[in-house]
This record gives sequence, structure tokens and C-alpha cells, in this order.
Amino acid sequence: NYLSVSAFDAYDNADNAAGTVSAYDMAMYLSWGGRLPLDSKFLREVSYGASAKYITEKLDMESGTGYGLDLGFIAVTAVENLRFGLNVENAASTKIKFIADGARPSLKFKTGAMYEIRSSAVSVARFALDYIFLTDRPGYLAVGMEHGFYDAFNVRMGYSGFGDISNGFNFGLGFDLARYIGRSISVDYSFGATYTFG
Repeated sequence: NYLSVSAFDAYDNADNAAGTVSAYDMAMYLSWGGRLPLDSKFLREVSYGASAKYITEKLDMESGTGYGLDLGFIAVTAVENLRFGLNVENAASTKIKFIADGARPSLKFKTGAMYEIRSSAVSVARFALDYIFLTDRPGYLAVGMEHGFYDAFNVRMGYSGFGDISNGFNFGLGFDLARYIGRSISVDYSFGATYTFG
């Protein structure tokens, strides 16, 4: 996962030109997961997974690195087509230190539910509702819908209440090639807008 900002003009405290500055953030993941079949009154199975991640950030000439651990669970309920999920992001982490003491990546809990309606052999709709709990700022709600055709083409739209950064609405398209080539390969596109960056 890589996010970068190309070089832009820099200025010192007296507002004098001081060359250029660039920045990037990167995370590398090593993930593992499995499935536990259950035959209880409420749950049919539970899927679980974990990701160990290496994080590195750079701003101008300063850089910092750290490590984190993400955990996730999905429960398939006895109610047909209803699933619940829980994700703990940065369940364990180290501080990312630049010049001074540094800070740990924030702990984040994501909970959600998804319900699927298959209206025909070629059409399926999925509805999702998530709530995200954050330790360093207020949590927020997210809702989404995906409509799939022929187990290959998907149209998605959603809304996220993630603070003042985004206007909330997003849209996406996806094409899953697995049905046609026998391998799990997909192509996805998503669009979202922010207030400041467009």
C-alpha cells in the first residue's frame, strides 16, 4: 500500500523559498487466514485472519518506521445470507519515530453486517452497514450497496460519514475474471471526492 506526494515548493519560518519537499507513506503486509466450520444454532462458520505489517513514512529528509498487527473475523449466521464482521486495525503496534518520541498508529475497530439478496441466477444485491470506532477521534457510520451481474460485473455505491475530509459519497465498478479464466483476478475502479482536494 503506497501513497506519495510529488515534490512541491518549501518555505522556511521567514517565508523564504527553501527548495522542494516530497513525502510518502508505505505499508507492506504479510497475511494469513482460515475458516472454522460450526454447526451451532446461531453460526454456521467463522472465518478469521491476521496481517502483520511493516510501515515506513518519509517527509523531506526525515523518515520513520514501525510495525503493526491487524485482526479480522467474519461470522456466517444461521440466518441465510446474513454475515457479521469485526476488524481490529493496529491491535498491536510500535511507535513510528521521526525526530522526537514518535507515535503509535491509532487503534481502530470496524464492525459491520452484510445481507445478500439473490433475485435470479444472474443478479445479486448486497447491502452493508459498518460502524468504525476510533480511539483518537469520533467514530463514524458507513453504508454501501453492491449489485452483481452474472457473478462477474459489479456496480457499487456508498456513503461514509468520515468527518470533514470527504463529502461522503463514493461510486465503484468491478469485474471479476475468475468465472472466465479460472483464477481469482479482478479489476476494480472507485471514485470519491474530498472537499479540499477535489
